[in-house]
Amino acid sequence: MSSRSFSAPVFCLCALLCVLVCSLSCLAQQSTVPTTHSGKAAAIDQEQFLPYWTTETGWRSELQLRNNLASKKLTVTPALRTPDGRETALAPVTLMPREVQSIDLDAAIDSGSPQLVGAFGSVVLRYHSPLQHNLYAAMMVRHLGHSIAFHTDASGVIPSYESGSREGIWWLPDDSSTDYLVLSNYGNAPMALALNLFDASGKRSLKNVPLGPGETSRISVRTLVRESGLSGFYGGFRISTNAHAGALDALDIIFNPDTGFSALLKIFDHDPNTRMEERDYANTSQWTLRAPMLALTQPDPALAMPEGTTLQPQLFIRNTTGKPVVATLRFNWKGTTLPGKVPGHHCNSFLSKRAASMSQRFRTTKRCRRAPTGPPLRSPPTASRMKFWPSLPVTIRT
Repeated sequence: MSSRSFSAPVFCLCALLCVLVCSLSCLAQQSTVPTTHSGKAAAIDQEQFLPYWTTETGWRSELQLRNNLASKKLTVTPALRTPDGRETALAPVTLMPREVQSIDLDAAIDSGSPQLVGAFGSVVLRYHSPLQHNLYAAMMVRHLGHSIAFHTDASGVIPSYESGSREGIWWLPDDSSTDYLVLSNYGNAPMALALNLFDASGKRSLKNVPLGPGETSRISVRTLVRESGLSGFYGGFRISTNAHAGALDALDIIFNPDTGFSALLKIFDHDPNTRMEERDYANTSQWTLRAPMLALTQPDPALAMPEGTTLQPQLFIRNTTGKPVVATLRFNWKGTTLPGKVPGHHCNSFLSKRAASMSQRFRTTKRCRRAPTGPPLRSPPTASRMKFWPSLPVTIRT
């Protein structure tokens, strides 16, 4: 999540009313854990997956592994998958208790694996352990010579999740930025995906994406928008499947080497069976989305950004439902002196009949503004169509 001149946070809140269940980054754990005669959990074969790696020119991928076991070693065998699903196993990595190791993929790929040079794909991590979360794994993908980097966490397959979708927002901030949508099938069965792309007016384009076992598809959103006849520089997408949804992962990354800008836009699982009472932890009888720690005008000095860097955080809101919703936006901030806030205000988010019949998804219009209180910001909070200066959290009323 990010937005700014170099790489500040962009918050994609993509669930007005429709609950989008936590992302697949929450590891799927077994409902029952085998035990030994002594009552301790028995070690079994485990797998975790990462959606993206690349060794293409100018990029470097670093695999990070941590053994969460306090008293036992853990041996992990990474395997790199290319877009066609073919696997190449790397050398096993043995982690001492609570040890962390970092593996540079360029160095780990030997001369006998030319198919991995200048390639990309997904990663599978195999190990023998009582629990899946005994291993934490992440991938850092960096563009060398630029302030561009993407961090992804490993996740597991969810066998019980058969039919569902993943919802997100695409964004082309300028004419030269690249927006990649990366789709990965972690499972052993083929998957038929329906990729619905929407522009801000509600116009829809459908692309069928077949994914074989272990395959990865990297799609240029800019090319897809152009070929589909959509317009604008932002919109939404839905990736749906009627089978094996728990083996699907998706990643949306934006970068521009000319400006040093990069962003990782969050994608959410959509479970149509989720009920409000399952998510309404504060008993408010409302859907509430929160985005904490939003950097405002000035970056943290620890980021070592060039002097004079100014952040311009933007909030994109998408109505993923088939009916009108009203969002109440509130924004609280803390400056160098006193805290401030923008009182709650309503922004109508509605579906036109034409947009609803075409796509069952959104045409969103918002007009709202409320005077802030508290110390001034360099960029005062405002609200406009599909783009909000900071106004969080969001409460949804139906």
